[in-house]
Amino acid sequence: MNLKYVLLSTIFVLSINKAFGAEVGVGQTCDGAATTCATGYYCAPWGQAAPNNGNACAKECTVATQDTDCGTSNVCEAVTVGGTDLVCKSVLAALTSAPCTKTTVCDTTKEVCDEYTLKCVAKPVITTIETTVDTSTTTFSSTTTGNIINNVTPTPCVDLVVGGPNDCRALAPYCTNDIYKDLMKAKCPKTCGYCATSSGVAGGSGCRDSSSDCSSKQYLCRNSIYKDFMKRECPMTCGYC
Repeated sequence: MNLKYVLLSTIFVLSINKAFGAEVGVGQTCDGAATTCATGYYCAPWGQAAPNNGNACAKECTVATQDTDCGTSNVCEAVTVGGTDLVCKSVLAALTSAPCTKTTVCDTTKEVCDEYTLKCVAKPVITTIETTVDTSTTTFSSTTTGNIINNVTPTPCVDLVVGGPNDCRALAPYCTNDIYKDLMKAKCPKTCGYCATSSGVAGGSGCRDSSSDCSSKQYLCRNSIYKDFMKRECPMTCGYC
């Protein structure tokens, strides 16, 4: 029979057996033909001499992650020279007893079977750290857990139009005018008494003229003789809020 035909037939049979062979799990005995490994796993040799040697399914590693897969200082390498199937070859070769599986050998209460090295390793410890954040704030400071205090400087309440015939004091009569109220609140908060107090409430509500004709007497606001009188009767108009 033609030798080439025999070789091709053998390769074909092995391929068919591998494709349709019984799939076994991590660490279980395999031969790559009748018993095969799942995708991403390889039927790799372990141990060095009988009876403590054989073939078992191990997860394929990558060179980029070999320290994590195989352990620090261990190499992820091809099973055969020039091959593309990479495993933790040296670690597997150093095994002196049967590889672990997902259900045997390891003490399941505190260990798991490492799929790359087929050795029992300690279960990963999951640590839960509780954190509490206090999001409450005040006008002047905000506090978070950890005694970190961020001081917040309050925005100064000042008039934006000062000086001249049409400054905030001159336009004080318009502070409570429904048409101009929003504009006066934005441009003349101090004169109109709209500055926020430490409680965050605008103080303008308590500053009102007591007399209905304050606007017509505005020229007396700076008169030294009538100053105290105007401050008491027309604080809004005179800008004494």
